[in-house]
Amino acid sequence: MTSVAETRRRKAAAREAKAAGILPDREPNGRATRKEADAAVSVVAERRCRERGIAPTAANRRAVLDPNEGFMLGRLYIRGMFGKPDEDKAKAFLGAGKRYAAVEQAYRLAKGLPPRSAQSASYGAVRGGSENWDPDSRKAAMAAHASAQAVLRECGPHVLPSVEDVCCDDRLPHSGAGLLAGLEALAEHFGMQQKA
Repeated sequence: MTSVAETRRRKAAAREAKAAGILPDREPNGRATRKEADAAVSVVAERRCRERGIAPTAANRRAVLDPNEGFMLGRLYIRGMFGKPDEDKAKAFLGAGKRYAAVEQAYRLAKGLPPRSAQSASYGAVRGGSENWDPDSRKAAMAAHASAQAVLRECGPHVLPSVEDVCCDDRLPHSGAGLLAGLEALAEHFGMQQKA
């Protein structure tokens, strides 16, 4: 049996959808279709709304389903920490952070370590990939990692931990200024933006 509050919530969501022009597909009997994919997306949207502490309205559910909402760097990008999301600088910072995460992951696989990414939650099931790497690829991954870390170390003491917190560990940074400085240096290092 459905509670009164749940019924009201569903009716309010239906009114919002109707006002926005988003009408559900209907079965021949007139009932809204129940698609498993929609149910899975709905569960993800509701979980993200709960995590952010916002009401699970239709507009909020659509907002949290943005692919960048799934990781800390993307959420900081959406919220405008790097500038407006449509600016080239903000896109360069997002790209630099993603590229640094890929460099870190390649380095860890070359060393035979499990990825430190937040996406690999089952650490017991993760295997290192060092046996499958040829020596040239391993050296290239280690050199790319060393050069990226050297760039970050040149920026100051709080920069490397802040960038690793956000890009690799999916946590808030120790220092917001350190994160911005590190992403700017990485964007220049990876050739995503010109030196100011």
